Amino acid sequence: FKAVPSDLGESDAVSKIAEATTGLPISIVVNNAGYLLLGFWIQRPAEAHVRNIRCNAVAAVEIAHLFLTRMAEEKRPGLIGFTSSASYFLPSPFAAGYGCSKALVSHFACSLAVEAADHGVDVVCVQPSYTRTNLYDKSPKIGVLKLLEKAAATPEGVAEVFFRAAGRVVSVDTGLYAFLTRFVPRVIDFGLLTSVFIPLRTSLDE
Repeated sequence: FKAVPSDLGESDAVSKIAEATTGLPISIVVNNAGYLLLGFWIQRPAEAHVRNIRCNAVAAVEIAHLFLTRMAEEKRPGLIGFTSSASYFLPSPFAAGYGCSKALVSHFACSLAVEAADHGVDVVCVQPSYTRTNLYDKSPKIGVLKLLEKAAATPEGVAEVFFRAAGRVVSVDTGLYAFLTRFVPRVIDFGLLTSVFIPLRTSLDE
């Protein structure tokens, strides 16, 4: 086991990982890092949001490039995984950076899977429902989070879904919330949903 401490919100984070793993025959990579900034977009400086999106999405793109390149050059089959979120299926007001970064991750994973197949590398992206982790520890306990907590998944359950999907499917949703939020935009246009959210914003907890 080799630990490589790295702040994925920093622009040079992946270069440190690349240096520390040189020569190691790594064939399984799971991009699971991420955190949530909950609140009004303008309440934090732009730099805080950029770091958040870099950690949640950009670093995963860079890590996938690093290790897929190595797997291809060394002709070594492998698996590259991503943890996305069901939050991106709907507009994510008050968590705009999180929602958009997860949308990037899911779209990127599905696109990359087509290219990675040429090198014998599987790609899996999981879109979990609310999961009991420390992701929400520093977030305001708004009503919707309290509701989702009642049907929350466990990290172990999400990991099990991930490894069962490997080599079988590319994108997999877990939990009732993921099913519902995936279904709604198929019935109601995304733009219309956004328009509906605008007047409803005043009914949310402070």
